[in-house]
Amino acid sequence: MNTGREPAHLQLIERIFAERKAWDQVERRLALYPSIRAHFPLDLLRRMHGRLPFGVHYMAWRLGVWRTEEQFGLIDRLLSHSAAIPGWEGEISLLSSSDFGTFWSLMWQMQVARFLADKGEVRWLGGKGPDLCVVVSGVETAVECYCYRKKFEVLDFAHDLARQLDDDLRLDHNLAMPIAFEGDKRDFLDRLFRPLLDPRRLEEAKSKARERWPVDLPLPPGTKNLFFYVEGPGDSEFMPSLERGRVGEPETYLKVALTEAISAKAGANRLRHHHNNVVAINMLPSPDFFISADSQRHLGITEPAIALPIDTHLATISYCGIDNERATFRFGCANGLSHPGIMLFGLDGPPDAHRSL
Repeated sequence: MNTGREPAHLQLIERIFAERKAWDQVERRLALYPSIRAHFPLDLLRRMHGRLPFGVHYMAWRLGVWRTEEQFGLIDRLLSHSAAIPGWEGEISLLSSSDFGTFWSLMWQMQVARFLADKGEVRWLGGKGPDLCVVVSGVETAVECYCYRKKFEVLDFAHDLARQLDDDLRLDHNLAMPIAFEGDKRDFLDRLFRPLLDPRRLEEAKSKARERWPVDLPLPPGTKNLFFYVEGPGDSEFMPSLERGRVGEPETYLKVALTEAISAKAGANRLRHHHNNVVAINMLPSPDFFISADSQRHLGITEPAIALPIDTHLATISYCGIDNERATFRFGCANGLSHPGIMLFGLDGPPDAHRSL
């Protein structure tokens, strides 16, 4: 619902940028990292500023408010490497996207490209098909990249904005359980952060948290399985609750999430027209996936069997963070053991490293 008023999260972004002189920081970092500057010029970042639903370009936010430099060097190298691969011009629409989660998609595509470049001859396919094509020993494999974002895009932004407002602000959920909120992204973020436009609201909550925490902040109506709260100074003031810290059924979550991720790219970008194709999936935006997969592995339970769409020959599953220059892969699901991607993606290891369906 658009009420015509300026969204609360946009007002808070403007407050943060003004108080920290974030645009000066953006310019300083653009001067340090030539490939970032070439792909995200200052005029693009300023032009995108204020554009909803998030109100800030994903790279301007990181350049302006991130407190450490390490990851910018990696991003700069990946952009330089990706731009040197033929066909990169077909991917530049990602650079001007107003979706905060596009950052994860861009990083994942570049990490996969870097991984494939060590294996063979790589090129971007752009709008002509899947994202990438690699030729190894004369065999061509098309690779479509996908980052599992769903509601985690909004939650990641909200969590980051909250932490920039105050280190004690938290936005959590019970893992491997459904999350729900009403309205679109803009509406949810506006209603979530509107109470914090009054600084006294946060100071009052922090004062209470020094005696007992968590101190809950109001959530938009219709929100399920989210907790917005202020954390206290130590464990002695913590008050446990049966409503928090629960975990759903890991096997069920993995099967649902993997099926959704694989199905999202079924038939996409002329995938079926490429004899050898791979859907490279990064589940990083979902902390639920990491916890569920590790829980299963500790119990000695292999990943759930997932039926692949007829036009998807191999799906590789990753939980690859932005600290990695090259993509890494945990396991895969293949329509047959003869797919060249099984060895290409390093899925020919122990029995739990890949599953043939």
